[in-house]
Amino acid sequence: VVGPKGMLKAVRILGPVRKETQVELAMTDARMIGVDAPLKESGKLAGTPGLKLVGPAGEVEIDHGAIVALRHVHLSVDQAKEAGVVDKQMISIRFGGERGLVFDNVLVRSGEGHDSEIHLDTDEGNAAGLKSGDLGELIA
Repeated sequence: VVGPKGMLKAVRILGPVRKETQVELAMTDARMIGVDAPLKESGKLAGTPGLKLVGPAGEVEIDHGAIVALRHVHLSVDQAKEAGVVDKQMISIRFGGERGLVFDNVLVRSGEGHDSEIHLDTDEGNAAGLKSGDLGELIA
């Protein structure tokens, strides 16, 4: 991932394939490579900056698609109902521990095929000292 001020190496590529290429950056990484990536819901790419993607098979320049992803939690329909929340609602989630904190402005994404999982970027996870599998408390 290449921006005007630098390059990120050894990045993760995630699926499934989308209609448009989307590059989700942590705010720290976006600043480091000089990309003014806005905070956006995943998939909402209008008005976002582009950048260059370089790999072993070549490179491609995208004219838009770089974002800092809005943190969100996936819940099944039943899990959302049990928690008293609905799809697209903004909630808070509390994490305990030595660096515990409350994440506000967490978007609920509820639907078929979803299961209880929060999506944070590395800046957010590191700020709270989280590891994969840590549990938080939903605050509606």
